[in-house]
Amino acid sequence: MATALTRFIDDVPGLLRQHQREVYNNSQVEQDSFRLAVLRQRFATLCGPVKALEKLAALQDTSSIRELDDAVPVLFQHTVYKSYPMPFLEKRRFDALTKWFGQLTTCDLSGVDARPCRFIDEWLNLLEQKTPLQPIHTTGTSGKLSFLPRTRMDFQHQFKAVLTRWQGVGSERDITLDVDNPGLRLPVIQPGYRHGYYMAQRLMAEQLRVIGDPERVESLYDDTLSPDVLSLAGRVMAAEARGSLDQLQIEPELLQRFRLSQQRQHDKAGMDAAFFDRVLQRFQGDRVMLGNTVPQLFAWAKEGAARGISGLFSEDSLISSGGGTKGQPLPDDWQRQIEDVVGAPLALAYGMSELCGMMNLCSRGHYHVPPTLILYVLDEHSGKPLPRRGQQKGRAAFFDLLPDTYWGGFITGDEISVNRDGGCSCGRQGEYLYRDIRRFSDKYGGEDKISCAGAPEAQEKAMAYIAQAAVSS
Repeated sequence: MATALTRFIDDVPGLLRQHQREVYNNSQVEQDSFRLAVLRQRFATLCGPVKALEKLAALQDTSSIRELDDAVPVLFQHTVYKSYPMPFLEKRRFDALTKWFGQLTTCDLSGVDARPCRFIDEWLNLLEQKTPLQPIHTTGTSGKLSFLPRTRMDFQHQFKAVLTRWQGVGSERDITLDVDNPGLRLPVIQPGYRHGYYMAQRLMAEQLRVIGDPERVESLYDDTLSPDVLSLAGRVMAAEARGSLDQLQIEPELLQRFRLSQQRQHDKAGMDAAFFDRVLQRFQGDRVMLGNTVPQLFAWAKEGAARGISGLFSEDSLISSGGGTKGQPLPDDWQRQIEDVVGAPLALAYGMSELCGMMNLCSRGHYHVPPTLILYVLDEHSGKPLPRRGQQKGRAAFFDLLPDTYWGGFITGDEISVNRDGGCSCGRQGEYLYRDIRRFSDKYGGEDKISCAGAPEAQEKAMAYIAQAAVSS
């Protein structure tokens, strides 16, 4: 069935050049037809070059994709991206870590000699210099970071997706930017680290390349968010819980960076106040671009409110956030408080590190699923897909159609509620999520055992296979 989306089957990122009015002016049937066509291509192209997918597909006896739900048994658990043995980091086996990482991407890492690397940031820099990759890491609260094999092109696509947040449908505010040539040089404000390999810092680098003014950047910390410090912080917490803190062996250089990070946490209130002073002096009344997590923006807004400040920036500023409240208790009117201080509407979206695409929040309070994402709602006990119609509640899983050098399908730790039939009064066609999203780990007091469709042990076997292959190859 030919639709308005058909011409984008071989150019999925091309959809990001369409206004949201056109993107969501396609029925759920038309969107799913497009998604299935691209999904079939992705599986056929990546099953083989991406060794982790090849192994999982063999274990799950999946050789082709006929329907959207056929991909459910081969969606990765998010733990795949931290399935390397911890001694790879503890013993500086960055050569083995590179071999492990190479099984998650089509990018050739065989020519990368990572043996001289001492720290994670050196390893990530090396991959960026020698390959098309711009890898990202997660926060790694357990001490074990996840690494995702993003490319430079992926971040170009992702930032274009970010800019769609301000494209209104119907009576919504519409700030439309030409994503290929936006023609803006906005001041950029980052209430966090200026540099790094985490999602926020990677996106900020792309943001500066496209619309930011490098001479007009203000960040809370003007240096790099260290993945080594994040990993060590998690290891320290785990060692304290085990009562084995005295057994940790820490490089003096890393220990120094860790102590600086701890001191910053201790001094954060004062540093936030000084940061606010700098922003106030440089950018009050200006049109700016500002984005961060909801808790960080709320803390920042509290600083402004305490000073009696409101309407800090011009009302056409681009202010955004996502990822929820990160488990932190915030007042019910947190969004209003942020908007009162910054002076512009807060564009919200639901997304995560594993996704290039995201779901923008509409004026009716719903997160809309773009055609570039395939949403799965899984039964929390069996892992099987729930019907693709009506009201459904279960575990969220996604397939991201934007990247084409790694497998975009994965299972999350989020419980979601979905209207599969659509009909949102904002004017967008297609399914949408409600805002009552929570972590299963919060629901069950810290425990979240993901149940997967197909052979229950297939995920564990696939992860063990790629870890062992990294050691033995």
